[in-house]
Amino acid sequence: MGAVILKRSDVNEDRIPNLCICCGKPATARPTKTFSKRQEWTNTMLFLGGVPYFACAALFRNYATMSTPLCDSHRNHFRWQSAIFWGGLAIIATLLIGCFAMIPHMPDKILQNCFAGTGIFALLWVIAYVINNFVSVTAAKVDDHEILLVGVADRFANACNRRSSDYVDEVEEASHFQFARR
Repeated sequence: MGAVILKRSDVNEDRIPNLCICCGKPATARPTKTFSKRQEWTNTMLFLGGVPYFACAALFRNYATMSTPLCDSHRNHFRWQSAIFWGGLAIIATLLIGCFAMIPHMPDKILQNCFAGTGIFALLWVIAYVINNFVSVTAAKVDDHEILLVGVADRFANACNRRSSDYVDEVEEASHFQFARR
């Protein structure tokens, strides 16, 4: 899997190759996807503890919305990412609510097993979420000028880089032409 830096101007003007961002095949769909990345300064909040860090990391993010080219095989790529995150979170919340609701009605041994099972499920969910982030297209950097996407298909990354270098060549040719006319 490759990485590619997309300029915001290219994203805003939809000058992205019509190749699947996941596999590099010709794209058949272009769903809108919002990529986000926490702002770098939120790392300093770790010194204040986990709650301030996670709150700041969730609230202070840079966003980039783009039309993502996907083939038929990958048209639900980003839905699966969301389903793993939100579905797992909903299951964990439901399990915890169930465990707490059973406190007055069940012996301590059963409650221990209930909370232990919830903890094991939460650990497995975190592992699945981390693995999913490593094998899927995600934003490594989002700022005012560019977006760094990782996990993209090599063919898509090469096409973006070729387009970018072609654009630079066109600008250089135009500037040489202007200087030659003077």
